[in-house]
Amino acid sequence: MTRWIAILALLATALPVAAEPGEGRGFGPRHHRRGPPPLHHVLERNADRLGLDASTLAEIRAIGEASRERADRLRDEIRDLHDEMRDLIDRDAPDEPAVMRQAERIGAARTEAHKERLATMLRVRALLTREQRQALVELHRERREERRGRRGPPGGDPSRTP
Repeated sequence: MTRWIAILALLATALPVAAEPGEGRGFGPRHHRRGPPPLHHVLERNADRLGLDASTLAEIRAIGEASRERADRLRDEIRDLHDEMRDLIDRDAPDEPAVMRQAERIGAARTEAHKERLATMLRVRALLTREQRQALVELHRERREERRGRRGPPGGDPSRTP
């Protein structure tokens, strides 16, 4: 039974780390994250299309940089918490309550990182006019369609038959 708990705990900590590029072992430098680019980068690249003036862009850039610094600290904290979890699980007789407490700490740190991303999005969004927000929604819709076009239709390739 203890062996199964250790295996499950290991999987629970290993899979989320693998899903977060730039963290931990073997994922390369932190600046090579997968997923969408930070919102402030999208806004800077599309400033003309969105009608963003230099002053608004400077505010967005400042929000983005401050957020990046906080996000980097949180990412480092999460990585350290995962390392501590591995140490707990690698013991000959892992202490289940300690493993579960560590899982709670990891979950809390991940929640803080998610809240940081949301807070940044809301601070940047507050700088945009209604029209700029609508244009941004349209830009995201176009990008989503482009990605879907590269992956093919949802549900797999209809030209393939089982």
